[in-house]
Amino acid sequence: DSRQLWRYNFGVYNLSDDRATMFTYHEGVAKKGQCEVTSMLFRYLKEENNNQELILISNGCPGQNKNFVMVYFCYMLVHCFGMFKRITHLFPMRGHSFLPNDQDFSIIAKKKRKMCVETPEEWNEIISSCRSHPSPFKITTMHHQDFHNVKEAVQTYFCKPAEMKAMKLKGLRMYRIDRESPFIGVRDSYSGPWRSINIRNRSAIPQELSFPRMYNEPPK
Repeated sequence: DSRQLWRYNFGVYNLSDDRATMFTYHEGVAKKGQCEVTSMLFRYLKEENNNQELILISNGCPGQNKNFVMVYFCYMLVHCFGMFKRITHLFPMRGHSFLPNDQDFSIIAKKKRKMCVETPEEWNEIISSCRSHPSPFKITTMHHQDFHNVKEAVQTYFCKPAEMKAMKLKGLRMYRIDRESPFIGVRDSYSGPWRSINIRNRSAIPQELSFPRMYNEPPK
């Protein structure tokens, strides 16, 4: 008896040099949610960060990118880890935008239709051979110990989502976090003035922070 095994692929495309990194793992390694996405993004930024400002452009999937865990995580990158002076996170309008990631996944989908895959490891070989110009996809294989419970580590320093009536993520188009301000700026459109919102509670932001492991063993 056999069934299909879900293989997850989280892609990060660097618009400054057209390099793309693919984080891959299957459902026997970890799930696919807020903490998993922020864990992979954190790993990427620690390895690739060489800028003072970070601009994130992602789809608005609430289970992965457009959620308060991501907002808190970005706030900590600026105010706790000191990795950036400013982070702006932008969500393109659904159905009207086409990101480079979409093209990357399209290339992989086209390639896999011609292949027969029997083991999870073969996916990495397929993905790495999908693109040659301007550079091949960089493959990073994730293991269960690589994922962190970001939500547990950061939520204690912020107001609960239900308490922040002025910040409704569903209709939000972009938000901005500056090192010089304890507030975050939000926009419900792509132009016009920013609205300042306090998302912090009375807990002081720590100078150092470590993320606990998300999994002590692979999920069953």
